[in-house]
Amino acid sequence: MRTLLRRRLLPIALLVGGVLAAAPAANAATTAITLYGTVGPTHAISLTTKTGVRVKSVTAGRAYTIVVRDRSDIHNFHLRGSGVARTTSIDAITTVTWRVTFRAATYTYLCDAHPESMVGTFVARAPAA
Repeated sequence: MRTLLRRRLLPIALLVGGVLAAAPAANAATTAITLYGTVGPTHAISLTTKTGVRVKSVTAGRAYTIVVRDRSDIHNFHLRGSGVARTTSIDAITTVTWRVTFRAATYTYLCDAHPESMVGTFVARAPAA
């Protein structure tokens, strides 16, 4: 009886194990990369990677998660560019998460209360062929 049961269960276990091993953990094209926008509490605004490196360019057509930490009630974080217009409120301290897919273009992030001194840009470039 045990031998018969093993002969029947072994192919099923191998099939399930093979399917699980063959399944990708996540599709790189759909897995969002996380970026961090920070404004305040001083007169500073930034968009960085997880390691704190300032974002200068991103890949167009790729999904990004942007965690915005608005640390002041006299500033806001405003992200704008081709197909993107997201903002936090000037009078609120908050943390928000946005999911964004950029088009090939230049994007700006700024504080609407201080647009000349609190501003940054980055470029979304078409993916390399």
